[in-house]
Amino acid sequence: KNAADAKRFREDPHSYLKEFRIDEDERWLLAEWDVSGLINRGVHPMIVMMAFQAVNGGASMLGYQGRLHPKPETCFPGRFAGKVAVVTGAAQGIGFETAKRLGLEGASVVIADAAEGPTQDALEHLERLGIVAAGAVGDLSSLSGAQAAMQRARDAFGGLDILVNNVGGAIWMKPFWHFSEDEMRAEVDRTLWPTMMCCHAAVSHFRERGGGVIVNIGSNAATEGVYRIPYSACKGAVISLTQSLAVELGSLNVRVNCVSPGGTVALGRKTPRGSDQPDEQE
Repeated sequence: KNAADAKRFREDPHSYLKEFRIDEDERWLLAEWDVSGLINRGVHPMIVMMAFQAVNGGASMLGYQGRLHPKPETCFPGRFAGKVAVVTGAAQGIGFETAKRLGLEGASVVIADAAEGPTQDALEHLERLGIVAAGAVGDLSSLSGAQAAMQRARDAFGGLDILVNNVGGAIWMKPFWHFSEDEMRAEVDRTLWPTMMCCHAAVSHFRERGGGVIVNIGSNAATEGVYRIPYSACKGAVISLTQSLAVELGSLNVRVNCVSPGGTVALGRKTPRGSDQPDEQE
């Protein structure tokens, strides 16, 4: 019985979520969970705590309130002073937090995203923090869209020094044999082409600048992505692209690296990847 309740908690944690917010000074993510019903039904508190930690990536449990990992203060003020960065998929999630951190440490930032409304919201948030930012709305899976984003950095801030390729994300989660050809192509369009196209579009700007930096966002799903094989294959390609580009562009003083995160705590998506309702296959 305990194991079954804990399994339900892991699989559907939001049904127990009372509150999820960022505190006023944006240093903490706060989540409050109502798990009293589980304990009242006889589930051992240790089982609940273990399930809670599994859901929240090891967060502590203080009573029935979990205070998640602190959002770091700016560690190196001025580290990116005078630098210009383009961050793709930066209207929300990892991309937004990356753009914010770069801006807080002195960079001028271009938020490149396909969604106009969320991009404007993100720009307003950054501007309230005193960050110099501009938006570039377009389809980054096309070379013309990627070129327009890089050109936006040049037009707004005089050049390009840093490119963070963050766009991507699994659209469907289901066994590989259930993916149609159109679905597999959609996954590639979303997760591989934007990184490939933006790297290509950035090179001419880096050559003009005398160097630059590319950081590609991979994923631990590149080798562990069960039930999202097309997405996993794309992230594996991103890692391979990173390694090859690092060799080819080294002589141009362009450094290329990849960061592969696991799961992250994020607020609700402003632009959904697919249907909110999973289909029978999923």
